Amino acid sequence: MLLPAHLIVLDQVQALVRQVAQCEVTPRFLKVAHSHKQDGSLFTEADAATQAALEAALPHIKDVPVLGEEMTERQQRDAWEAGRDGLWCVDPIDGTSNFVAGVPYFAVSVATELRRALAGVEMKRIDRELAGRLAAWPPYASQRNFGASTLDWCYTAAGRFDIYVHGGQKLWDYAAGALILEEAGGRLASLSGSFELFELWRAWLKAAGA
Repeated sequence: MLLPAHLIVLDQVQALVRQVAQCEVTPRFLKVAHSHKQDGSLFTEADAATQAALEAALPHIKDVPVLGEEMTERQQRDAWEAGRDGLWCVDPIDGTSNFVAGVPYFAVSVATELRRALAGVEMKRIDRELAGRLAAWPPYASQRNFGASTLDWCYTAAGRFDIYVHGGQKLWDYAAGALILEEAGGRLASLSGSFELFELWRAWLKAAGA
């Protein structure tokens, strides 16, 4: 159960996200220029503007570091190391490909007081044998990738999806959505049965040279 102080923070974050979305995201929908990052993923001025606005405002709600997708790996590691008393985790536009293509399936994701989260697997990123076994295992019917992890988590929490299986996610991809699923009574686990995605995040930091 959320304490009154937590409810106040939640209200402030909701108001901030709405304001930032109205100012930085919605006006750019269907008319935003984009480029590609080194990993091939899309990047838009809306991503940059949204993250900048959230980075500036969130510490006024709770004075802890902000960790965002559109930071360099060094900045992300520094934020993680500095966030021992908590941190904000931000994906300014989750579903950038949809946003650029004019598909209204994207979200602004903000989380804090992170606890535990899910690790999964994405069909197109696993070996062929395991993908075949998952695809053929009853009662599996079909697989869809909608392109916005935050909304996929929320749709699962709402019962619109029966199961959400994904891999290769970074902390900002699952921090808010996984908590929403947990609070809705959903069960989270990796394929190994672990509930600790943060161990995967620490492994990523180590591999990146932290």
